[in-house]
Amino acid sequence: MKYRTEVDLSNLNSSQPAIARAIVSDLAAGSRILDVGCAAGDLGAALKGRGFVVSGIEADRESAEIASERLDVVVVADLETNGLGEIVEGPFDAIIFGDVLEHLSDPETVLKAAVGLLSPNGFIVASIPNIAHGSVRLALLLGQWNYTDEGLLDRTHLRFFTLKSIRELFGDAGLVISSIQATILDPLATEVLIDEQALPRGVLSWVRAQEDSFDFQYIVRGVPVHAADADVPRSLPEVDRLAHIERPNVQYAPRQSENSRFSEAVAVRNAEHLASFEKERYRLLTATDNAVALEAEVGRLRYEVQSRNDDLHQVRTELIETHARLAAAIADAESAHRKLDSLPHNLVRRGVGKIAREIGLR
Repeated sequence: MKYRTEVDLSNLNSSQPAIARAIVSDLAAGSRILDVGCAAGDLGAALKGRGFVVSGIEADRESAEIASERLDVVVVADLETNGLGEIVEGPFDAIIFGDVLEHLSDPETVLKAAVGLLSPNGFIVASIPNIAHGSVRLALLLGQWNYTDEGLLDRTHLRFFTLKSIRELFGDAGLVISSIQATILDPLATEVLIDEQALPRGVLSWVRAQEDSFDFQYIVRGVPVHAADADVPRSLPEVDRLAHIERPNVQYAPRQSENSRFSEAVAVRNAEHLASFEKERYRLLTATDNAVALEAEVGRLRYEVQSRNDDLHQVRTELIETHARLAAAIADAESAHRKLDSLPHNLVRRGVGKIAREIGLR
């Protein structure tokens, strides 16, 4: 990671100074610190300057070279391909994940490995962006999700966390959250650009009134479950917000009369939809009945056409047979005429006269 920052412990509303203050207040000089994703070593150098022994892990070789000149030990390694226990050897009194977990595809596995590298009284401290920040909520209301080079929507983020999912992540990794702080930033003051004029009236005030809408980053301190004392809260502690911002006084719940009018409007709309549905249902049933009747009529006509085709076929057969008989009769007549023409004329006359007498013509 190539981020460069100035670590000023007097800055009360910044994640890296908050991490440094947590370590300085809880650990003595000489304690071993592991800065996972140490970048160029800005935070580690601030801690080393206060007497801590600081090791770093960094995937970017260029940044690691800078950090190696400022920290005690720097290892170039990728947490996605190498297990944390394979990269460094513990124990450590504190392990830092400063804006790192959101860049990992499996942060839970890395956190579990980190727990195994802690000293008996060691702890983990991490800074994690809040994806439920008001700026992201407003952007989504406008239908926008635009990645940036850094910040809440850093294009290299693989995971996104809310206060609830951070609690679940630490719990699943075997950690109890002992404290949680939040840096504060107005929804219109982040790198997520919001067109205030495009928002409906009152929406900005409503979002600003949300409890965690100003929480830009959470700084979470966690201790292993087995090492948690009785006085360490097992539930998520109250968020200690590092700056104070006045929130607008917004009424969340509508008045009862508004609820009643809304319910009446919904009832009227539902009744209209039901009536429209029944009308459409009747139309479809009528259309179905008509289709059945038409199908029956088509079947009847098809039967009549077939019957007439059968009759026509029979008539055609009889005509062919009649033509055949007529042709045979014509052939017989022509044959008889030819025989008559071949007989002598006087014989024909005698024969004809004989026939005439026999039938009484003479």
